[in-house]
Amino acid sequence: MKWEKIAERGQDFLKNCLLYEALIENYVKEFDMHYTDTLTVRKGMSFTHYFDNRTSGKIAEFVLDKVKKNPKFMEEMHEKAKEHYGNLLNFCYGLKDLKKKSKHELLELIREYFRLYKAPYPYFLITAEARILEKQKTPLAEKTINQMAKLRLYGRASFNKTHEEAYPLFKTIADRFGITVKELKFLAPHEIKHLLKGKKLQIKELVKSRNKCFFIYTKGVFKLTENATVIIHDDEIAEIKANQIKGQGSYLGKHKGRVRLIKTSKDMRKVEQGDVIVTQMTTTDLLTAGLRRAGAIITDEGGITCHAAIVSRELKIPTIIGTKIATKFFKEGDISEVDSKKGIARLIERK
Repeated sequence: MKWEKIAERGQDFLKNCLLYEALIENYVKEFDMHYTDTLTVRKGMSFTHYFDNRTSGKIAEFVLDKVKKNPKFMEEMHEKAKEHYGNLLNFCYGLKDLKKKSKHELLELIREYFRLYKAPYPYFLITAEARILEKQKTPLAEKTINQMAKLRLYGRASFNKTHEEAYPLFKTIADRFGITVKELKFLAPHEIKHLLKGKKLQIKELVKSRNKCFFIYTKGVFKLTENATVIIHDDEIAEIKANQIKGQGSYLGKHKGRVRLIKTSKDMRKVEQGDVIVTQMTTTDLLTAGLRRAGAIITDEGGITCHAAIVSRELKIPTIIGTKIATKFFKEGDISEVDSKKGIARLIERK
């Protein structure tokens, strides 16, 4: 396999489990096909996600074939996704008086949460790979890309809201067993259910074994390997030439400015007019005045349907996405020149 890095984020082990379960239980049921071969390597509270780039294009090919046969396909997918996200959020909004619930009642709630959480994933996942569509350069492909981008943005915002609203449920369960929410979310869904049924688990040992682990999904089957480290020999490394890095341009233009490294939304407060924002990826919580003050954006991650690409077009900010190493290449205070037409970000000056 030829693994290509797609994303690197800080998320809990449980979310990775639910994603892979959704690939098995929901994706195949909805689309009658297996998802692309996928690898997730975890270290502590963060993970790195890879696709086998020899098979990842089949997602976009599938979508394009569907929209050619049914121009309303993506609209229908969006409506289905909205319904499932709505069901999930309504369930979370209804989580009341949790401290009064018995373990059996908490078990039923967590079962329903897991079921509802996995339901929207198939529609979210078909938006993950759009590069083949971009190469088509047709009005239909462009329209489909925009629809995929909107669905992906809507899905990410919905999941983020879900995590916030469901936190009291996890806190209540964790408190019942004298553990932290962080420790609870190092368990797999079936283990949390077993815990509520009265089964004894060696939670400290499980957490330790999962600080380094990986998931691999191939041909419709996934496997979790614990106490393991994977080293990826990735041929798709970012190109570094002298004082510049390359990526994919979005909203074409040029801009020169001071680099601001952004790790959290709080870092946006230091952004001044015309600064070049360099970040791993932009998210909905970065929709602040700080982002509007930016003169250019450079990201490690992302494709043409990512949040940064959408925002760059809406705010008319020259942007380079998918450089893979921008946050390592640039330092705070550097002067950078961004040429999104060429997909190049240059280091002009380092103090």
